[in-house]
Parts: sequence; C-alpha cells; structure tokens
Amino acid sequence: MSNASNDNKQPVALVTGASSGLGKIMAKALVADGYRVFGTSRNPGKIVAAPGVEFVAMDVDSDASVEQAVASVVGQAGQVDLVLCSAGFGVMGPIEDTPMADMVAQFQTNVFGVHRVVRATVPYLRQRPAAKLIVVGSLAGTVGVPYQGMYSASKFALEGYCEALRLELRDSSVRVSLIQPGDFPTGFTSSRTLVDEADVSPAHREKFVRAMAIVENDENNGGDLSLLAKAISKLAADPTPPLRTVVASDEQIELFDARPTFAPDEWEDMIAEHFELEAN
Repeated sequence: MSNASNDNKQPVALVTGASSGLGKIMAKALVADGYRVFGTSRNPGKIVAAPGVEFVAMDVDSDASVEQAVASVVGQAGQVDLVLCSAGFGVMGPIEDTPMADMVAQFQTNVFGVHRVVRATVPYLRQRPAAKLIVVGSLAGTVGVPYQGMYSASKFALEGYCEALRLELRDSSVRVSLIQPGDFPTGFTSSRTLVDEADVSPAHREKFVRAMAIVENDENNGGDLSLLAKAISKLAADPTPPLRTVVASDEQIELFDARPTFAPDEWEDMIAEHFELEAN
C-alpha cells in the first residue's frame, strides 16, 4: 500500500473530474493503492461511482462550490494527503472563429478551476508530513495543436503555473507534479466542445473537418489506459516526484523525446503534414 503520510491513518486523496475519463481511471488506481478516495463531479447523483470512490459535488468554475467540497472532505476524513486536479474539457475550432465566450469557458475550467482547487487545498496539504499536488496537463500543453489552440493554450498555462507553484512550495511538505497525457481512448473525444459550424469561416471549414477526423482517430487509437493508472501510482508513491511525467504510447513518447533534434521548421512541417495542412 502506498502511504502518503507517516502516521497510521489511511491516506486521503481528492480527485477532481473523477466521474469519467482520465480522472476516473486514476481515482480507481489510488483506491487500489490504499487511499481513501474522494472524487468530485458537478452532478454526483447522476453517475455510477467506481468501487471505493466516495463522491462529493464540486463545480470547479465556482469558488463557493470548491470551498464547500473541500470542507466536506476534510470534515469527513480529517485530512487530505494527495490532490489530483483532473477536471477539464476541450474546445476545438479555428482560433480566429472561436467566440470569446468559448475561450473564457476553456480557461475558466482548465486553468482557473485548478487555481480554485489549489487555493482551497494547499493549506490542508501543508499540514501533512508528505503531501502531493498533481495536475493533469497534456502533451498539447507542450505542442500547439491546430484547431485545438484554445485547449493547448490552457494546458500551456498550467505548465508555467505548476513550475512556479512547485518552487513556491519547495520549502513545504507539498510536492507539485504535472502529468502530461498523450492520446488515449476516453470519453474526452465525445465530450469535446466544438465551435458552432455556422461560426467557422470558409477559409477553415474543410481543414477543420479533416483535423477533427484526425484527432478523433488519434485518440481512439491512443495509448493503453493502464499506463495512466501506473503513472499516478508511481507519482503517489515517489517521495521526490518529478515536475513532469509524460504518459503516452511508445510512438508518442519517442516523438516527444526526439523533438529537440528537429529544427523548428522541420517540426512545424511534420505537425502540419500530420494534420494535412498545406502551406500557402
């Protein structure tokens, strides 16, 4: 059993976005590792919870909801040893055609939602002798993905946020880490928000349709989901976890590792070719 504390009490984990996708997989892994796991969902009464995961209502877009949920967990368990920020979604569409409301919503959940959870939980994590704060980023937070520019931007933001937060908490008991998943066959594909077809300009329409098909194929044929469970278990057990952990198929990891060997133009051409984007 992984122990996130030095006493005899069962370690406690809080996992946002645990009702589906990556969050659900990683919450189940923490249960298997011996954690008492609290998962969050906007509508916990409408989901089928994974065995061992206790659900609390939380909307990461709301200060009050996050604060109430964290207070509920601490009230029930008396402590929090590990926080996994997994709640998030993706917006897909041409950047120039994306309404401001969609961009704001993307950052509201993916970035500001993480910040709300951090603000609410770090004071409790500090009280534990060894605590973990793990944020789900993305390989799309290291590579600008065409027609997922809003999603990429939100995940790029988390890269800088977590790097700074890790330094600020260096003298505490809290260790900050990022998980950077590649493509996986989860519900993320079907739950993605698309820019309204009527808003997509003629200059992008055909390219956008092709990109959507390529993205869907990449995700549906992505890495083995067990890699995610193994990654979170390893980070939870590691007393000195790395800042960044890439979790992806062997092919994507190989490509990610090889990026420094590419000239910038070569890398751009390769991404463009994958998404069938022609230069002018």
